[in-house]
This record gives sequence, C-alpha cells and structure tokens, in this order.
Amino acid sequence: MSETDVLTALNFIEDDEKIFFRFAETDLGPFDDNRLLEEAVLKRARPLQGHVVLSYCLDEEHSTAWWQSWGGYEVEDEIFAYALLGLDATDTDAKAFPSLSDTEQIALIERLAERHGDNLSTADIQHGCRLWIDSLESEVRESLLADLRLWLNRT
Repeated sequence: MSETDVLTALNFIEDDEKIFFRFAETDLGPFDDNRLLEEAVLKRARPLQGHVVLSYCLDEEHSTAWWQSWGGYEVEDEIFAYALLGLDATDTDAKAFPSLSDTEQIALIERLAERHGDNLSTADIQHGCRLWIDSLESEVRESLLADLRLWLNRT
C-alpha cells in the first residue's frame, strides 16, 4: 500500500450535513453475537506491529471495525488536526504550529476546530490524512502502511 493508497482507508459518513470519517474501516461480515465479533476483530489485529485500539459495530448483515488509534497516535484526532491546519484559511497558524509548545498546539487546534471544524469537506479530511502521513518519520510511516495493508487485506 502506497501513501497515496492510504486515502482509500478513509470511510466517510454524512449525517445532517456534517461529515464524519473512520480510518481503516473494514467489513467483517454478518455477526449477531458481540463476543464472536470481538474475537474476529482481535484475530484480525494479531499480526499488526503497532498497538491498535479498535472500534467495531455489530450488525447482522455487515459488522465493521476501524482504528481509533495506532502506535500511540489517536488516528482520527491526528487527521482532524492536520485537516484543520491544512485549510487555506489557517495557513499562518499552520506555519507556526511546529514551533509551538504542546499546550499551545492544543489551544491552536481547539481554536481552529471552533472556527472551522463543522465545515470540513471530504477533500479537507483527505488532505489532512496526507499531511499526517507525511509528518511521520519514515520508519513509522512504513510500519503504519504495512499494518494498514495487513488489516485491510485479511479475510
């Protein structure tokens, strides 16, 4: 899986004109027992190198699972933050971001979320995903892509 292909790992859901997304969501098939679904999710995650925190949705026709965090990164939060930083309207703020302290970075993301968070498009989120992937050190990025490939291609 290439860095470009990672965008296929984003699944978008529109609800009341707001866009939500899930990262690395995969269809696990029909399940009507939560315990059996959890076992299937854990079995699928076993070969992954990075520590992953998963969410899953029980459904009699199409149960799914997706990543909340991977390797210590809160995936959805990272992508959301980079989507905000990637907006043209936040260009000045984004340039200052790397030099800010952790507290200042959090405050900046919170301010940007208040101003722009409800207006992000799927393109903004995809751009944020690219920015996040690009921000990772090369060996971390390679490990993420390898785990993503394993997770999405297992049957």
